[in-house]
Amino acid sequence: MKILHMHASLRSGGIEAMITNLSNEMVKTESVKIGLLLEIGENDVFLNKLDKRVSVVSMQNNGVVSKLVLIWRVFQFLRREDADVVHIHGFFAYYALAVLLLHRSKNFFYTMHNDAYNEGTVWDLRFAFLKRFCFKKGWIHPVTISHASKQSFTELYRVDSKLIYNGVPTPQVQSAGLEKFRLTPQTRLFIHAGRISPQKNQIVMCEVFKQLIEEGKDVVLLIAGKEENDNIFKEIQSYICNRIVYLGERNDVPSMMNESDAFCLFSIFEGMPVTLLEALSVGCVPICTPVGGVPEALENGKVGFLAETPTVEACCKSVNDFLALDDNRLMTMKENVRKKFTEFDIRNTAKEYVDYYKEIINKRS
Repeated sequence: MKILHMHASLRSGGIEAMITNLSNEMVKTESVKIGLLLEIGENDVFLNKLDKRVSVVSMQNNGVVSKLVLIWRVFQFLRREDADVVHIHGFFAYYALAVLLLHRSKNFFYTMHNDAYNEGTVWDLRFAFLKRFCFKKGWIHPVTISHASKQSFTELYRVDSKLIYNGVPTPQVQSAGLEKFRLTPQTRLFIHAGRISPQKNQIVMCEVFKQLIEEGKDVVLLIAGKEENDNIFKEIQSYICNRIVYLGERNDVPSMMNESDAFCLFSIFEGMPVTLLEALSVGCVPICTPVGGVPEALENGKVGFLAETPTVEACCKSVNDFLALDDNRLMTMKENVRKKFTEFDIRNTAKEYVDYYKEIINKRS
């Protein structure tokens, strides 16, 4: 089977990580290609993590082009490709023309990587009516990544979707050099990995740890992520000290989590965050807000902690609940976290996708 994944780029982010993980697993049994809307460059950090058997092609090789030109290029590219599956991962607007004109000859799939109400750019929103039309006509086969995203998708588009959870591989961890941040033998090390953006709610996170530090708690927060919002990044800078540290963009997130005690994600909305699944894979206790599919991966007090709301007060309480664990209870929770990871193994995710592709192709043949 020839599978073509389509996305904007392979720069840092959860969707990019998911496409990379899926491609690396699928290429073991299928032919896999990735098509990118943007020009390939040094910022495409996941290129180096791709299996060599996965080929990559860009729609822009000679500089930036207009949106309309890019839509036309995508159509021409997909018309030439003989892929059995065209799997779109967001940015529907750029594929609208191709879906309208090629749906009889191509098998289009679309993964909703977020809550349906928070998915897509302003440009995408202009095409929302067309996306709904294509879903209803069965020209695109939608996939959602959690029960929460499936529910929001059904409410918004009034059609059903296939639920397939995100997955991550069992990581090969190496030294991330984080032990130097433990200021005492009792220091609890917290890690956050995510784009510096309003969605990830890093200002609330910094305020939580500022309060804990002022209370005398022996904690250190490490923040890793790409600077995406200048205003938020500048505000984060005001919190930086020896106990709140910004590490910049990193490509060794699982290794960092393996050397940390807990993972913090206080997002305002999510789909099924890959960073959360990476935390599960190494037994790093997650402390998260109950948004999107997050509660489907955690169990408050047993498999991590769930803050009631994405507020300073609620998140501070959950961090304090974690700090109250003695060594035996912490060890038990870490084991529970690792066991939970088996539900989100990339091998299962890839198999479910391939089985779904085959199911749809067989129905159409």
